[in-house]
Amino acid sequence: MLAGSCRITPTGGHGGPARGPVVVHTEVTVEFGCDLQAASDSVRGSVGRAAHERLGLIVSLLDVTVTDLHDPPDRPQKATA
Repeated sequence: MLAGSCRITPTGGHGGPARGPVVVHTEVTVEFGCDLQAASDSVRGSVGRAAHERLGLIVSLLDVTVTDLHDPPDRPQKATA
């Protein structure tokens, strides 16, 4: 799994500093053949823990979007002509 963009916004909308719960929107690419639900759940758990433990944030919603699939790192690449 590869991380893409990540946006954190206060639940009250855009603007002033986040003093309460926040909403997190993140995008990832996932290895082809991977269980997308399991991958999304894993991202939610990791990002939620990091937001709380490292940033002191309370996450009210964590939206994960899979934007693309990529080949496994050990899969040989085809030559292009």
